[in-house]
Amino acid sequence: MKKEIHMLAFDFGASSGRAILGSFNGERIRFEEIHRFVNEPVWVNDHFHWDILRLWHEVKIGLRKALAKGVEISSIGVDTWGVDYGLVDNQGRLLANPHHYRDQRTVPVMNALIRQYGEDYFYERSGVQFMSFNTLFQLGDDIRNQPELMKLVNKILLMPDLFNYLFTGERAAEFSIASTTGLMNIQTRSWDRKVMDTIGLDPEKLLPIIPAGTRLGVLTKSLQNELGCGPIPVVAVTGHDTAAAIAAAPLASPSAGFLSSGTWSLLGVKNPEPVVTITARKLDFTNEGGLDYASLLFKNINALWLLQECRRIWQLQDPGLTFATISETAKGVKSPGPLVNMNDQRFFAPQNMVTEI
Repeated sequence: MKKEIHMLAFDFGASSGRAILGSFNGERIRFEEIHRFVNEPVWVNDHFHWDILRLWHEVKIGLRKALAKGVEISSIGVDTWGVDYGLVDNQGRLLANPHHYRDQRTVPVMNALIRQYGEDYFYERSGVQFMSFNTLFQLGDDIRNQPELMKLVNKILLMPDLFNYLFTGERAAEFSIASTTGLMNIQTRSWDRKVMDTIGLDPEKLLPIIPAGTRLGVLTKSLQNELGCGPIPVVAVTGHDTAAAIAAAPLASPSAGFLSSGTWSLLGVKNPEPVVTITARKLDFTNEGGLDYASLLFKNINALWLLQECRRIWQLQDPGLTFATISETAKGVKSPGPLVNMNDQRFFAPQNMVTEI
């Protein structure tokens, strides 16, 4: 039997994160969840932000737990949700807490760009569905409404790339996560200068796009000293959580469909090539990248977000409330009650989901 190797994965969803230790002995892969934590956004001055420093703290807890297992960790990888990013200055410092994609500051920019250029102009290039939280519109708002901040920006790092940077000090843009932005040309697999020009984005602020599997470097000396560990390698894995899930899915055939469900449900197929037709755009299909430059065509469907937010409100009165308890309680309801359109805009980011419903 071959020597067992161990890899540490950090998987960030929109509501929780976890550290998974994977082990492979040459014949069998084993997975062990060693740390799980809440990923809860913070509402500040009428805007949603990710609590990036809290998340980084949880990452280090997960790494400590992995090291406590007494095994040699051969590599570390990170995947996260799409579209969001951190802004870093020329000293490598994070300039602000990343905005949460449910922050609704971007709608005016999206509408203005569509009026000026038309939807086809963007869809033919990026293949990405029009949603107000696309990175294109977020950065457009930053450039329009925070020009002094943007002058300080040296590089823009998407969320998995930001964590990789915190691990290693190395900066790059992994392909799958770059494909979620609306700034990458889905045909050429490179940043699209014409799209960047629509918002006045300096191309130098974006990083080179690299394939999944690229070895970025090792843990920084500072992190090694803090954790009492050696120079563990960090790999840019398939950084978008959806693409990572699909890469691991045991599809029955090349034409089989997939459903990846969490805060959002993503329903779609792998395709030989992106589909950027007018019909695909009108039906709100999105094209994004996967492992080995796979082309993924799918629909974004509102899924567990409403339930997650209701639970958050209910936990103010009952901190121990679990999803299992909610599910069992729901089974006892005899009347189905009224139907709710889960995709209504009012449910996108309310302060109190229970009241909104």
